Amino acid sequence: MLSNAGAFRLLAGMAWPQRRLIALVAGLATLFLLIAARLAWMQVVQHDEYAALAGQSRAATVLPPPRGTIRDRNGEALAVSRSGWSVALVYDDFYAPEFDDRGRPRQPVRLLSDAERQRQDGVLRRLADLAGSERSTLEEFRQLVDDHAGKIAREVESIQELRALRDRADEAEARAALAERISNEANLRTDLERTDDAMRRQEIEDRIADERDLMAEVRAEPKMAQRQGYFATILRIRRLRDLARRRVPLLQDVPRAAMLRLETGGDDFLGLRVEAGATRQYPRGAATAAVVGYVDDLNKNFSDLNDDSARRAGAFYAAVLRGDGLCAPGVVDRIGPERFQAFERRGRFREHLYGWIGGVENACDTVLRGRWGGALVVRDARNRVVEEVGRVDAIAGGDVTLTIDARLQQAALAALGDARGAAVMLDARTGEVLCLVSAPSYDPNRLLGGRDASVSADIFQNPRAPLHNRALKGKYPPGSAFKVITAVAGLEEGVIEPDATVECTYLYDLRPGGAGSGRRTLPCGHHHEQIPGYRDVNVTRALEVSCNVFFYTVATRLGGERLEKWAGAFGVGEPTGIDLPGEYRGKRPAGAVYPPDHVNGELALYGIGQHTVATTPLQLARVMAAVANGGTLVSPRVIASGAGDPRREEPGSGAEGGGSRRLPVRESTWRAVREGLRQVVFGPEGTARRAGLAALRAAGKTGTAEVEVAADGGGVRKTNHAWFAGYAPWDAPRVAFALVVEDTPLSGGADAAPRVEALLAETRAAFPEWWASTGGERRKEAAAPAKEAAAPAEEAAAPAKEAAAPAEEAAAPAGEGAGEKGPDPVAGGERP
Repeated sequence: MLSNAGAFRLLAGMAWPQRRLIALVAGLATLFLLIAARLAWMQVVQHDEYAALAGQSRAATVLPPPRGTIRDRNGEALAVSRSGWSVALVYDDFYAPEFDDRGRPRQPVRLLSDAERQRQDGVLRRLADLAGSERSTLEEFRQLVDDHAGKIAREVESIQELRALRDRADEAEARAALAERISNEANLRTDLERTDDAMRRQEIEDRIADERDLMAEVRAEPKMAQRQGYFATILRIRRLRDLARRRVPLLQDVPRAAMLRLETGGDDFLGLRVEAGATRQYPRGAATAAVVGYVDDLNKNFSDLNDDSARRAGAFYAAVLRGDGLCAPGVVDRIGPERFQAFERRGRFREHLYGWIGGVENACDTVLRGRWGGALVVRDARNRVVEEVGRVDAIAGGDVTLTIDARLQQAALAALGDARGAAVMLDARTGEVLCLVSAPSYDPNRLLGGRDASVSADIFQNPRAPLHNRALKGKYPPGSAFKVITAVAGLEEGVIEPDATVECTYLYDLRPGGAGSGRRTLPCGHHHEQIPGYRDVNVTRALEVSCNVFFYTVATRLGGERLEKWAGAFGVGEPTGIDLPGEYRGKRPAGAVYPPDHVNGELALYGIGQHTVATTPLQLARVMAAVANGGTLVSPRVIASGAGDPRREEPGSGAEGGGSRRLPVRESTWRAVREGLRQVVFGPEGTARRAGLAALRAAGKTGTAEVEVAADGGGVRKTNHAWFAGYAPWDAPRVAFALVVEDTPLSGGADAAPRVEALLAETRAAFPEWWASTGGERRKEAAAPAKEAAAPAEEAAAPAKEAAAPAEEAAAPAGEGAGEKGPDPVAGGERP
């Protein structure tokens, strides 16, 4: 073996070309050795790191199914889905590349720099040009993106504030502020107010107690404050990252040519996602919004759910393969498939799918949405799909048929016009909802595919609250419409008889003999001194003319407990059990709250539907259905076929209220009450006699509830809520209804009853067979002997009536020609 000196002498003796060749070979060998070492280092030592980076190109893409169609009872489509392409923008695609100390790329969640914003704005301009849109559309794009950036800015600011408070954890003031920031006690209390189930309420109360104890420790201990502040910051950062990756919907129904241009445009359309999806449409728009609801976005935030992690993408795709439905990655693995499916049935993940969702779209979501599919794809550096690793096709959703009639929905909305209020109509025999309308309404088609400033102003920020479903959630004192319940209670408890009369002295004395203290009298609210025979009224007459003194007397004789019992029997203060979400349960005062002498008139006012009692239009329509059908308190339902109420599948879901039941009421009571309601329309002094309802053979009760509302200049002002509730045809009832008009200077007979006339006319045109009954002829024949016997007395009273007519006509204001005047400022009663 040569020594180093020998090798040197050997090389020195060689010619120059030979030495250069050997040096070249040695250099190449060294280079290859270095490359091999580097490859070994990358593939062995840094294998996990580079595998994760390579996995970033893998994405789980959602394949949304065609959502099922919602139809009315006649087969008319009320909600349909149409396939097409949509375009959305992803905010964090515009971050310029940044690298950490080890040279790895990172994308911090922050606001865009000026250069990044200019690049984003250029993409928006090119999209607007491609879509052939006017400049206003470009401004809408900018507004949508700026709104999203504003949410990111607020999250960044919140994180900075949490970190600043953590750094000052030694200060008591900072700890208190930190506890206030991270506590969700307020949200829990909101949940508590909205929940009716006892088990759920107890669970929330326990969580509130735990949260209170934890926040007490945060306020007391700096280390605990730092620890909880750290956890709160991490949660905020995760939320911020999700927000930055969230899609911002820009366009729906993109033409195929434009879709192809976007797909092949490369960096010109950086940050845009083009997806095959479905667009939801509502042909009847505002007319059916209160029942159908709307879906915020069928393709929301799931196009590239996991493009930052191959592991999560695989987990999501595996969940789709298992048929677990759509959920956030890893949810199924964490909670298990069975528990996930139970949560999914209860709608726990709907907000992740669609955002806000209500009405039948919510109640039947598990049927309508079908089964989501998914694809695992590989994207290149320009975000183009280069390979599809696997695929599960979506399964279309099922159709749902409703009990409502779209024609009646349209007629009810037209009848309410510009007023605020609601209208509900039921099949009095079955409880099927024929129409359910809240006014003002909104067009759900405007809420799809992003919300511009005009939509926010017209719908979400509108002081008239079009999104508030007044038919289900409106809290209204029923006024004189409640007298039906007071009359039934008085007759059934024996405190009055059908033919027994009460003397109306026009002022009801609350303190007979001068005992007690407080208010002395309540006015009747009527001025019928000119009407013959008015002073002595029985229950039928009292309902016809809406005599407050009669019902003050009945309520006081009954007492608070018995009146409250019958209000509860008619479903006041409990949910009806309708298969729609978000129903308000109403309110009725407990009977024990009334003092024995009733000196302040609370019980008397309760008897005429004032004071602390409140119902929804749906509840009052249900009451009238019970009167019409002879005592069955029906359970309203909207869904006719295609799905049951999914809330009933889980105990404690809030849907177990209401239900059909039989009221223990004698037929003689129903006869007396029904005759009084018929006379409201047909009687010479009926409070709805001028509303045009006699031709439609309607019966019902007007109501004028006095309320106080906020005045424009501050303080409060007094106004009315006008009601008309009843049924038709009176001789063979098939429909029961309730209509309320908010904040009106008129009475129920002058404002609400004429609106019902327009709705009933459309109902008779839609269901002529219901008005073809011969029940009226039979009742006329039965009533003939009584009429003949009453003829002499009526003839004797005719001169007095004729003499009273001019005075009555002179007393009726021009604007209240329907027969009622406004309520008394104290009693809130009605005046024919």
